[in-house]
Amino acid sequence: MKNKKQFIIQYDPSYSLSKMFEHFDQAIVGEKHLQPQNVIVCHDLATIYSTITKNRLDLLTFLVAKQPNNIYQLAQLLKRPYAHVWTDCQALSGLGIIKLDKNGADKENKNNKKEEVRPIALYEEIVFNFPVKEIVNLQERKSVEPLNM
Repeated sequence: MKNKKQFIIQYDPSYSLSKMFEHFDQAIVGEKHLQPQNVIVCHDLATIYSTITKNRLDLLTFLVAKQPNNIYQLAQLLKRPYAHVWTDCQALSGLGIIKLDKNGADKENKNNKKEEVRPIALYEEIVFNFPVKEIVNLQERKSVEPLNM
């Protein structure tokens, strides 16, 4: 799998589940393409803050810089408990920012389960897209819309 340079986290307060399913329905019938793999859209800043934590950004930095053979080595580099690093790896893998390669891990110690998974960074940069002008326009439209009673 070829590394891509940027993973984009886009903030869009107007994005909703209904909008997502509408796009999904359009994609099924070929009218619209789904979101690219290197982009996620969030409508809530708190979700972004809780998902992309400092520890997870540090983890990604060490993956790119040190390329450890397994999660155990990564935990040692980060000086963090293995279980916490494993949880963060799973979260980043779920987002598609890293890959957890069960076949590419260091096989020297086959009895140690901690050494069976190799984390691989798929991106070298995370970009936070916060479209200020669009957010201001959205807020202005909301302030002039009539109240629904």
